[in-house]
Amino acid sequence: MANRFKYWLILGGFGFLVVLGACTEIFDPEIDPQGEVLVVEGLVTDQWGPHWIKLSQALPYDGNFQDRPVSNARVFVADQNGTEFYLYEREPGLYRSFPGLRAQEGYSYVLHIETEQGEYYQSTPQMLNPGPQVDSLESRFANILVEQQNAQGEIFFGNVPGLEFTAEIDAENGASPLLRFEAMVLVQYVLYELGSADPAFMYCRRKMPLDNDVNIVVPDFDSSIGDVVRHKVAFMPQSFGVFHGDQEWGLLRLDRRIIILRQYALNQEAYIFYKGLREQLSSDGMLFDPIPGQLIGNIKCLSDPGKQALGLFEVSAAYTSTFALIREPINENRTQIWRIHDLDYLSEHDCSYEVVPYGWLY
Repeated sequence: MANRFKYWLILGGFGFLVVLGACTEIFDPEIDPQGEVLVVEGLVTDQWGPHWIKLSQALPYDGNFQDRPVSNARVFVADQNGTEFYLYEREPGLYRSFPGLRAQEGYSYVLHIETEQGEYYQSTPQMLNPGPQVDSLESRFANILVEQQNAQGEIFFGNVPGLEFTAEIDAENGASPLLRFEAMVLVQYVLYELGSADPAFMYCRRKMPLDNDVNIVVPDFDSSIGDVVRHKVAFMPQSFGVFHGDQEWGLLRLDRRIIILRQYALNQEAYIFYKGLREQLSSDGMLFDPIPGQLIGNIKCLSDPGKQALGLFEVSAAYTSTFALIREPINENRTQIWRIHDLDYLSEHDCSYEVVPYGWLY
């Protein structure tokens, strides 16, 4: 969840120049730095959790950017029947749910926040809607034009070979499903001990996001045939570095890559938020790109209606599927992929000395 809203300060207040024909007009909007603004990042699903709410302060437009956590807040989620589920502060600004909070289909939920300063915030009611589940992926070898950075820090665009993963999603009655995806790659690799005639081995796993884009189903960009929508869920480069060596260990081999696909069924309000975020992040500064503006979430300050709050409290049906790729090396003639048991429970990074760890995929 930590990476979900790394783009928060896409808040407008950008002066820009529009040139059209022989006319030049300066657009210089007024900027109202309201002081510190509460930013909320929250996700509750129909799984048992734990679920997390992150609270931080966004500084004024003319201030120094930093992520300042909001601690000692009273945080709870209430369902439509008035049942309250409290969260505790696990670390500064990060609040974790107790066992028992699990969203139910057809129920609506409201996030309540009371800060240490006595300010009271509340989300609009968020309904949990079901959605179709992706159980299979297609993969193809492709060259994708992506932004890159050289050793001198210069930005350039170049073709990167790799695997593109596509899902076919059922669209009921021709309506595009409101889905959001997060794709991870779980990499198995083996290290060996340097400077030893009889080296020891370390079996390691690392889980990493494949990209940081907002990945939602968008009818204008996705192809469809009848009641089936084809949607690109991820791209994985062919060349993949997970370990660059140190004084004691070297990389023996990259053993296998595994795709973990997290899926979230959005309600209409959450979908509109993510669609706006996606449009702003994909803007290239061209003439007809959307004007950067404040991204409106679903958090309101009840104690001071004139005080601004940012963020999204999301309630979604969640589903995770795991897919194994063929053993290394990955190339144009080796792109086989198949569904396996869930591996999303594994930690972000772990290593096992001389012993193959539990859950290692052979």
